[in-house]
Amino acid sequence: MRLRTDTAVVLQMSPNVDSFKHIFRTEASFQNRFLLFTLYKAGGVIPTTQRDEDLICDQHGIAKDDVVKRHGPMRRSAVEDSMDGSLVSACERRIARLEKNSRQPSRICWSGGYWHTPSHKLSARPAGDDRTKATWRREYLPQATETFVTAFTASVAGYIESSSSAGGDFRVTLHRTLYIGSEVLLQQASRYAGNTKRLGDAGRALRFSNGTIGHAATTQKIIRTRPRRAGESDSGYRDGLRRDMQKLNLTEHAQSMASGVRSLLAVPILAPDKRHVIAVLFADSTRSNVFTDRCIGVIRQMCERFAEKIEEVTALRVQNFPVPALDPPRPPRGLRLEILQAIDKPSAPQAPTAHYLNLEFTDFVSVKESAI
Repeated sequence: MRLRTDTAVVLQMSPNVDSFKHIFRTEASFQNRFLLFTLYKAGGVIPTTQRDEDLICDQHGIAKDDVVKRHGPMRRSAVEDSMDGSLVSACERRIARLEKNSRQPSRICWSGGYWHTPSHKLSARPAGDDRTKATWRREYLPQATETFVTAFTASVAGYIESSSSAGGDFRVTLHRTLYIGSEVLLQQASRYAGNTKRLGDAGRALRFSNGTIGHAATTQKIIRTRPRRAGESDSGYRDGLRRDMQKLNLTEHAQSMASGVRSLLAVPILAPDKRHVIAVLFADSTRSNVFTDRCIGVIRQMCERFAEKIEEVTALRVQNFPVPALDPPRPPRGLRLEILQAIDKPSAPQAPTAHYLNLEFTDFVSVKESAI
């Protein structure tokens, strides 16, 4: 989009709209709302609620011949003019129904990760290989959310490294709950922190119930690899962990677990209602028995303190924007795992106020109801 430097446009809003922000709550079509916001972001329009047209012209030096008034199209006539008479008669009832209910909602009709999943028909490389899965199924991740989460996961990685038991290859990230239409997903909200070359892009949207993080999200319990027993062979422990990953459908959307991984941890962060999960912290290492009771206790406390701050971010143009919660999938019945174990104590950390992790920049100045 390019703007003329010698032209300015003043948008006089309808008397039924008392602020520019409220335009986006009207029944205007999604396309019109999107176009208007894009023009506003690019500096293409100056919105005003001033009702006096003459005063607007005087303030901005606008000539009467430069005033453009939009009254809306004659939608029924536009449809009927494109059809022959017999077809108009046959569609009369349908046209009448559309005329009464012509709103174009902004409802999402695609599944999570759809627009960033390569087609096996168009790609020479198999669509489900690990290299592809490191970067695919990305959905929009607000920069403010990624920044906030990155600082936290780096802190957790620093703690794990300071314990001197993490080994030479460990990583930490956090997945937030993400709603796409009627689907509940887990989205990686930061790149991996820690000492590792095993990478995966932020923004990837994975099935809510899959893998270690999905097991933690559906059970709402902290999940870890159990301590390796005395006399238990490394190969036997490794094979048991692989079978657990198969039972949890890890590779449906995510990469295969690296063969050297021996320790896993997933900590779900619950919403205040204890029915929904805000996010899941994930960590792994190639060393055995990394996530001891003491280590888990500290990381759980870090998660709880992190959750406390979600609603306390008060930067002028950044705010946490919640969305209506959807019911999460339930854990599968009869699931028996060999290496992964759910921990009853300590319980999963809980956020005191936040129901959703969605820190975003906004062009609107938001005021909480409690501050009015």
